[in-house]
Amino acid sequence: MPECPSNAWSYTQRFVMSKLAITDAVVEWAIEHPEAIPVFEKHGIDYCCAGKSLAYACEQQSVNPQLVLREINEAIAPK
Repeated sequence: MPECPSNAWSYTQRFVMSKLAITDAVVEWAIEHPEAIPVFEKHGIDYCCAGKSLAYACEQQSVNPQLVLREINEAIAPK
């Protein structure tokens, strides 16, 4: 059996995704992951109330939701 590199655990942790989905409300993302708020602000996505899904909010701002999701995952990844 091949041996895992010594940094395998930190590499795995770095790319852990949230249990939230792109269909969940932006406000839920902001509550669970406040470190994602700068990503929302960067793209002009309202994260306060409205209850819009992340996918819908991205569509409203003409932003690729997969790009935003990738940026959020980078922001919430353990450092």
